[in-house]
Amino acid sequence: MIARAGGLLQRKFIRDTLTLQTGQFFVIAIAGLTQAILARGLGVDRLGFYTTVVTQFALLGTFEISGAALIIKTLLAKALGANDADAAREQLAWFVKVAFLSNGLLVFGFFIAFSLYGGEAGQLTRWLAFTRLLDLPFAVVTLSQSARRSMRRVVQLETARLIVGSVLTIAAVFTLRVEAIIAAQLVTSALFCALGVYRYPRFAREDARLPSLPVLLCELPRVPLRRYMGQGVLFSIDKNLSAFTVEILPFLILSAWNKIDLAYLAIAYKVITYPGPFITGFARNLESYLPFKTSQGASLRAIFIRATLASSLLWSAGTVALAFVAPFVLLGVFGVEYAPAIGWMYPLLLQSLAVGLGVGLGTAFRTLNKPQHSIVESIIVTILLLPIGVYLIMNYGGYGAAWYIGLSWLLNAVAGIGVVLWLTRKQR
Repeated sequence: MIARAGGLLQRKFIRDTLTLQTGQFFVIAIAGLTQAILARGLGVDRLGFYTTVVTQFALLGTFEISGAALIIKTLLAKALGANDADAAREQLAWFVKVAFLSNGLLVFGFFIAFSLYGGEAGQLTRWLAFTRLLDLPFAVVTLSQSARRSMRRVVQLETARLIVGSVLTIAAVFTLRVEAIIAAQLVTSALFCALGVYRYPRFAREDARLPSLPVLLCELPRVPLRRYMGQGVLFSIDKNLSAFTVEILPFLILSAWNKIDLAYLAIAYKVITYPGPFITGFARNLESYLPFKTSQGASLRAIFIRATLASSLLWSAGTVALAFVAPFVLLGVFGVEYAPAIGWMYPLLLQSLAVGLGVGLGTAFRTLNKPQHSIVESIIVTILLLPIGVYLIMNYGGYGAAWYIGLSWLLNAVAGIGVVLWLTRKQR
């Protein structure tokens, strides 16, 4: 048994997953502390207002349909797996060019729109939108290191950002002003924008497959915008459609209907999704591992089935445990002020089950280059559940929204697994 465990630890995938998972312990601890201070410091009313700002900011992401980050995660891992430095240079340049242009247009459009029509929450959302531009240099660093499977470095960088962001946010909470919290997030993005620009040249010198910063910048005018746009747009539509339906729309409806319910739902959702980072390390490692290995001839179907079985079995056990401890976590961390949200956590457990089931879905569809199948599946699920979800929210408020979110996540995961298995049926 010990020898077998030692043999598993010699596998890079296992070592990388453990590295990422170790980082997620810090994520859970720091994010949990920050959210608890945020909820207690702001109270139900101000937390509802802050959640409205964050939800409107999330809406901005659904309009970014270039899919640059999504597609480059897969393509860059394939290029580095094949030791193709030319492809890596072109792909990173395309990502920088497309991400800057698409996000720049969106930020400008949202800034004008929310300045004119956004109301009090919109005035803050327009400033928060600038983080989409400030985060690009840091994204280049983490994408390149993830694609070359340097997971320890990714964890170090992201943990550092999390700590700095949390410290600034906690300091801002003591002002009892949402404006100060938004300013803290902007300062965090600016600091790590500078860090990304500073650190990338060093990382490029360590790996000859990555272009130096001057070479990368010189490549920008030459790489065509349309090079990978077709794939990226389809994958982005798929991701954004699912995110809008299950993560944004319920909160938007509640923000207009009942901000008190919105605050309770936000806390219930936070508690149920707290353990999510435990599986995030596995999922993120799979994002580079699956395309990396399939570019070397491995079976996508076999890897996908093994990953899905392992994650779903482990995560189901974790979900059962979560059902018992969640009420105590909510009361102990957030206080009795949020006790009405306890009953709302149980339908959200369906979301937790879906996370374990669908851990490799996005990566599988991107590796197969079959986004259209995932889009059709998402549209069908949305058509089936959206009328039910609106009815539940309008009649049962946040409790109805919790059921809608849980059912949507679970049905999307089950349907997606079926589609991947159908697409890979010839690999049996």
